[in-house]
Amino acid sequence: MKILLNDYSGHPFPFELSQHLSKKFHVIHAYASYFESPKANFNIKKKNNKIKIVPININKKFKKDNFFLRRSMDLDYGKKIIDLIKKNNPDIVICAQIPLDPLYKIINYCKKNKIKTIFWMQDIYSIAIRRILNKKIPLLGTLIGKYYFYLEKKCEDKSDKIVVISSDFKKFIDTKNLNKTSVVENWSPIIKPNKKKIKYFKKKYNPKNKFCFIYSGTLGYKHNPNLFIKLAEEFPNSIILIASKGKFADKIKQISKKKFKNIKIIDWVKYENLSSFLSIANTLIVTLEKDASTFSVPSKIYAYLTIEKPILGSMPIENLGSKIINKIKVGYVSKPDDVEVFINNAKKIIKNKKIRKFFSNNSKKYKNLRTVSINKMIKIINEKK
Repeated sequence: MKILLNDYSGHPFPFELSQHLSKKFHVIHAYASYFESPKANFNIKKKNNKIKIVPININKKFKKDNFFLRRSMDLDYGKKIIDLIKKNNPDIVICAQIPLDPLYKIINYCKKNKIKTIFWMQDIYSIAIRRILNKKIPLLGTLIGKYYFYLEKKCEDKSDKIVVISSDFKKFIDTKNLNKTSVVENWSPIIKPNKKKIKYFKKKYNPKNKFCFIYSGTLGYKHNPNLFIKLAEEFPNSIILIASKGKFADKIKQISKKKFKNIKIIDWVKYENLSSFLSIANTLIVTLEKDASTFSVPSKIYAYLTIEKPILGSMPIENLGSKIINKIKVGYVSKPDDVEVFINNAKKIIKNKKIRKFFSNNSKKYKNLRTVSINKMIKIINEKK
């Protein structure tokens, strides 16, 4: 059997799935190389003839905040994926984290050509698009949001299987499609931190061994950059490391240069070095704005859990990320607009070493959850043979 796993973002956990699948099947793993996000380590040391990695590039400068230019690029991406499908003729196409315009074209092509598809939903994209555009262009944003709601439903209808990352997503799925919908929580590959690399990062970013907060990943509309400023203000003897890039990271950088010397903005850390970098933290930060609601789950939480450090969160309480942190008891979560509670939670973590140890020990339970999720995905794919 031949499988094409099409992961737009190029995240580590879909690639780990591809590696598992390649033990039994021929796998083509495609991703958008132009899309700005932390990427998996696609350099496979051992020769594996059953997996082929295909970076999809568009010869235009990527502009995340320009809706119409980005849509044009995404449609080009969809065309290249369809060309890849025509060339390789896979039995199954798995679509993860793909914008709705190219997603619909890919699924529609597969439907017409009797190729099985799995729609791996990482977000309710129509809700996210409507929320973002309503802030920029209120009336037109609502109309565009309705169009994408329609498109998302068409993708659900035409897919052979739907995988969602939380049972909360099922409230959004049409009743007629629930029988082909499975819940599989996301995960993060486990990479053992390297002692030499930990020493290097500590010497480079925290030579005075101050209490260290780390945020790693995308900073965008779903995140509140002001929380980091407040954290720096309240805890001047701590250090806040932010591994990100883009206009929101640049905004924090500009403010911190003038007022706060304890904030450091650095570029994304390569995935193969990420566990070592995160290991120098005393606490790991995750944020989401209240508009993100239930459906936008920060994938960094899964990476954080592998490091076994306390998590300081600012997210909607109903979000899956909040539920994971509270269920496993690995940190504190406050509501996005409650800065006072966020700061108080940070104080409790800083002052109480026993609490930090308690949260860290609880993170070890995550390893079992990761294995369960991978096995669930493999079982779903096997059902489509």
